[in-house]
Amino acid sequence: MGQVRRIQASLQILVGIFLIIFGYWIGGDHARLVFFGQHTTGKLVGYREENFATDAGGVRWASASMPVVEFRAGQDTVRFKDWMGSNFRVPMGGSVPVLYDPARPANAVIDRQVWNWIPWAPMFAVGLLLLASGIRGRMSPPN
Repeated sequence: MGQVRRIQASLQILVGIFLIIFGYWIGGDHARLVFFGQHTTGKLVGYREENFATDAGGVRWASASMPVVEFRAGQDTVRFKDWMGSNFRVPMGGSVPVLYDPARPANAVIDRQVWNWIPWAPMFAVGLLLLASGIRGRMSPPN
């Protein structure tokens, strides 16, 4: 029984480490923006069509319109394409909240509050829980 529990704990540790690394890989830039970014207001200046999937014949079957936003960072005007396609309720030229890295202003997103944390933060959190549980399981005395 003790051996099975140790194997389970080891698997939890491995999966936890994988989820933490994968969560950081897919959301490292967003995490830095959430924790250290500056808030400002930008202007919706357009949309850029992005293709996510095409079949063997070159026919696209998954695409989205990605918002293009312009904002001021100091004396510079910065334009970026947001990471998440959306049907904004903001008219062209309307204001949108922006979160950007002051050291690299081109690293910016539309500030969507809770959506800034998706999908990386839940994955990172589950990884931390599995890691902690696995370590606790490995350190507990065998029965």
